[in-house]
Amino acid sequence: MKKIISLITLILTVAIIVKGDLLGKIQTIDTLIQQGKYDRAEQSARKLLNDPNITPQEKASVQNLLNEIAQKKNGQKQQQTNQQAQQQQQATQSEIDKIITEATQNGDAANTPQTADTGTVPVTQTDDVSDGSKFGTYNNYEKAALAKRNASTIYQLCQLYFKDGLFERAANLAKKDTSGDIRNLYVVAISSRLMGNYDQSIDYYNRILASSPGEAQARLGIGIAYKGKGDYGKALEYLRSYASSNPDREVTREIAILNEVIANNK
Repeated sequence: MKKIISLITLILTVAIIVKGDLLGKIQTIDTLIQQGKYDRAEQSARKLLNDPNITPQEKASVQNLLNEIAQKKNGQKQQQTNQQAQQQQQATQSEIDKIITEATQNGDAANTPQTADTGTVPVTQTDDVSDGSKFGTYNNYEKAALAKRNASTIYQLCQLYFKDGLFERAANLAKKDTSGDIRNLYVVAISSRLMGNYDQSIDYYNRILASSPGEAQARLGIGIAYKGKGDYGKALEYLRSYASSNPDREVTREIAILNEVIANNK
């Protein structure tokens, strides 16, 4: 009788130990999830599902954890995608800011309108313009900007479009500025290049050079546009022209690459 009692006690003890071990593993998985260590948590959970001692209830708990992990990982991927899109948008905006700032600093100040906007177009760096329902608002902004006949107002609205990736809309609006404002000429040139309309891009860069021959950034833009168009000889010509007065490591690298491409095509 004592042997039977001892055996039962041993079995119960082992069962309690196993049960405690399983619960501990489930808690560990939950902790890993809270710490954002989703891959480790998923690996541990799948391993635990194959444990022969796991009960149906515990298996259901582990499956719930796996579902939670999948949701967390999908959310993480979406966040990364959004961050990449935001970085791309910021890179484009940085290019615009750099080129247009240098253009207005180096250009004829007497012919450059004031950058301060005295109109009512609410353009800020924190506006959320990704909602498609705002296109009606855009139309109202454009009417107000064009009615003012103010190059700075048009330019600021173009910047809003650039921030939302609406390059074609920015180009079309900037074209309506008949004052010849260099900033809006750059808007058309750059947005056209980003859309792959290289001929129009080159045309507007040349308009910039016609009004301000010293615009080195316009020569750089033409070189990049010709490269995109596949005319490497012309691209090389303008990139060299830019580099002669504006030494730049990236441009020098592009020149070397184009030289190699042209040499290999002979």
